Amino acid sequence: MNLYKKDNKVFTKVKLQKDFPILEFKGKVVDSSKLDLLSRLEISNKQSIGLSGDLDDYVNHSCNPNCKVVVIAKRAFLYTIKQLNSNDEITFDYSTVMLEGEFNCLCKFSECRKVIKPLNKLDLEIIKKYKERDIVPNFILKELNGK
Repeated sequence: MNLYKKDNKVFTKVKLQKDFPILEFKGKVVDSSKLDLLSRLEISNKQSIGLSGDLDDYVNHSCNPNCKVVVIAKRAFLYTIKQLNSNDEITFDYSTVMLEGEFNCLCKFSECRKVIKPLNKLDLEIIKKYKERDIVPNFILKELNGK
């Protein structure tokens, strides 16, 4: 595997090209209401992937992500959205897979939004940028209702 965990973060061991599949989220698929907000990765309006006990549980949020979640049926995969170098932390924007709730952001990016919340509650410029970069799963795009 090209990844390692350190200090509850996931890093790449090698240089990875853009659009490279990094990992699959391996937790059990369950009704979203059965998991708390921090223990789930939403894959549809009603279903989420729970914790797996593996590296996928430690991929952190960033307001300046270098990866995206791709949902295919009831599976979710993490892909790079730009080239990554050895020892780069692997991150994605949790807002791209959230339909409800919010919690404080700790990413420390210079333009951090301070709060992680569903994509439809973010600034329209961010939504537009994410749509253009193709980093929003289809079930979230449907929820945006043309934003």
